[in-house]
Amino acid sequence: MKRRYQPRRASISPLAAAAAAPALFARRGDAWRWLPAALLLAPSTLFLFAFTYWPVMKVLGQSFLVGRFAGQYRPGLDNYARLFADQHFVRGVGNNIVYAAGTIVPSLALALLFALALREMTR
Repeated sequence: MKRRYQPRRASISPLAAAAAAPALFARRGDAWRWLPAALLLAPSTLFLFAFTYWPVMKVLGQSFLVGRFAGQYRPGLDNYARLFADQHFVRGVGNNIVYAAGTIVPSLALALLFALALREMTR
């Protein structure tokens, strides 16, 4: 019977690993290796946060405030209660689900079929 190779598993305590990590980074200089990539990604990350994530978080926070006259607000879920009670909204959500299922699933299936067909045609 042929014996399979099984590598040895080294056991190291979590404390020893935590103590060795700063020395490993200081020795190899891995912390500085990522600095150019971080500097190149910083402008796009800043714009992504400023024009995508911040407005979404702001609108989500304001959606819990129910406006009253003369600038009075009170927190609550009344906006969401009215939204889900509206039959037009429920119909719109259903239409979006049907549209997504009718477009995303066939397009992914066709893309997979084309990819498999091209894979078989390579030399």
